[in-house]
Formats: sequence, C-alpha cells, structure tokens
Amino acid sequence: MLTITLEGSARERGVSQGAQLKDRIQAAKKSVFYSRVFKEMKPKLAPVPLAIWGLSKMGKNRTKEYIEKYIPRQHEKMIGIAEGAGEKVDLVYGMNYVEIMAGNPKNSYAKPLVQACTMVFALGKSTADGSIIYGRNYDFPQILQPYQMARVEKPTDGYKNINLSQYPTAGTHVGLNDKGLAIGYNYGRSWKTDPLDYSPRGVPTMLIVQEALETCKTVQEVVDLATKMPRTNGAHLGIVDESGDACVLETTATRHAVRKVPEGGVMAHSNMYHVITDANVPDDVMWKFTGLRVPYTKSPKERVARAAELIEGARGKVSVDTIKSILTDHAGREPDDFTICTHGLTGATLASVIIKPKELGFWATDNQPCKTKYEKISF
Repeated sequence: MLTITLEGSARERGVSQGAQLKDRIQAAKKSVFYSRVFKEMKPKLAPVPLAIWGLSKMGKNRTKEYIEKYIPRQHEKMIGIAEGAGEKVDLVYGMNYVEIMAGNPKNSYAKPLVQACTMVFALGKSTADGSIIYGRNYDFPQILQPYQMARVEKPTDGYKNINLSQYPTAGTHVGLNDKGLAIGYNYGRSWKTDPLDYSPRGVPTMLIVQEALETCKTVQEVVDLATKMPRTNGAHLGIVDESGDACVLETTATRHAVRKVPEGGVMAHSNMYHVITDANVPDDVMWKFTGLRVPYTKSPKERVARAAELIEGARGKVSVDTIKSILTDHAGREPDDFTICTHGLTGATLASVIIKPKELGFWATDNQPCKTKYEKISF
C-alpha cells in the first residue's frame, strides 16, 4: 500500500499531501470523473465538466461554513491539499462532498453505489491472548481502488495517527492514534429525509473521524465530539480505545445511539441500524443496477449475519488470524455483492484493516484481503 508521512500543522500536512500526490490526483480526477459510475451519478443531461463544477460548488456552499466553525484544522488541511496539488479549493470541497451526495435517500438507491463495509470486534476474554482486536473491510466503488493510500500523520497540535484515505481527501474512513484509539466508519444510508435523518449541509463524517483521531483518547470523547456538531448522511462509527471500551455510534443527521460491545465480548456490524431501527431502509426498497434487482438491505443483512456467526463461533479463541479469516470470507461460494469480502458489480472491498489498539498494531491490505497480504504500518 502506498504510504505517505505528513508532519506539522494542519495546513503544512495538507500542502505535503497535495504536493506528494499531485500527479496521482490528476490521474484520479481523469479516471473517476469520466468513469461510468460518475456518469450515472451526475444529472443525465449535464456534461462532465459542468457536473464537476456543480459538485465543487455544492461541496463548498453546503459544508465550508460548518467545517470552518466546528473543525477548523480540517478546513486548513483542505486548503493545504489544494495548494500543494495546484487545485482549486472548491474542487477539494467537492471531492469531500461525494460521501454526502451519495447518501441522499431521495436518489441513492437506484444509483451504482456499493452498500459498504463490515466490521468486527473482539475484546478481552473473547480473544486467545486477552488482547483487543478490531477488524474492518472498506467497501466502495471499485473505481477508487487505485487511488487510496495510508497516511502516517504527525501533527504539531494533535495526536499522531495512521489512517486510510483517498488521494485528494482530508478525512479518513478508518484509523488508529498513538493513544490507542481506533475508529472505523461504515456508511449508514437512512430512509428518512431532511431534516430528520439526512441533511445536505453539515460536516462530512470522514472529516469527523479524522478530527477525532487527532484530538480524542477515549470512546466517550469521540461520542461527545461527533454528536455535538451538525452531521449530514448516516454513519456507523466503530470506536475502540485501549481500555477495552468499544461501541458502534449509530448516527443520522439529527439522531444518535450507542450500541455497546459486551464487556469482554464480540460483535459484528455492517450498515444496518441496530438501535435507531426506524432509520433503516425498508426491505421492499429495491437496489437496481445493470440487471441486478434485489432488496437494498440484502447485502448489509447477509454480511452482518455471517460476520456475527463467525466471530461468535470463535469466542474465547479469537486471534488476528481469526479476524483475517472473517474479513476474507466468501460464505463457501463464489464471492459477490453479499459476501463479507465483497466482489460486486458496482463495488468491492477496496481495503481491509486489523487493529490491536493497546499494542498500536495496524495492518492493512490495498485490495480485497483474499487477494493480498496484510501489511503492517507503524507510526
């Protein structure tokens, strides 16, 4: 996996990221914006350049004031990325806005978007050596797989952290800091629209996760941070700290609930709300793409059921190898949109991560874990 190291203030780290990845960002822009996925997401009659301009303006107009107010260091980082890469700041805001746009309940279910991510937890007495282990598969449109990297960040005003992200993005979907705090983010498409469970305006979840890695030490601190700022699309934040406290923070735009991992126990989570259940997409809502027509909830339900079965079956003897076997699982069949290690028509497992918070251990793959070996990344 491509790994970059960023040091200094938020602005300096952004400039460094943009400069190190300048050519790669250009290549990613051309590939992603002219891909079938982007063309099917944009308004049908809008030419691609106009769609890019519109995305940039939406990103800036709908998130900038919130990011500046609530997490200004991430705003500085975004400015730095644009500066280092020679891009307009508006475009960086647009690229960070994609996660919000993709979660709009009014139009997301018939779009070519993978349902996204599975995570498992094993604490204390459930593991073979008494350690804490967290694992997560990152599932997203396949077009993004060549444009991801690991960042080792050493802020002058925050905690050191390792995280995974895409080339032009300031936020992250999973990471570990040097205080033994691990966070991973599963997409949580909700059913109800603005203003209850989805809002096009607010702070993107990936930026919230990055801010938490830089400023928080405990599960409770992350919960406090994430629930006190204006949010947009739904999310399931898997949070573990070195004390063994662990939960999934289920969020929508205006609601939140905590699903605790049993003390010393195991748990699995995908993209279904287990506490805020009325936010879930109904089972009769169909997901349609290239001849595939299935209930939208089929994938998250099948993945979480299979992951729960496997982690429960290993209770008391869970190891890193156990987590690897779960994250590479194909349920004894040819892999597809509904297996934990996802091989879908529109999306796939782009990366897989295993974290041991107490030991500050972080292992990641740069593709589906059934195809590639886990690489250890250190501070």
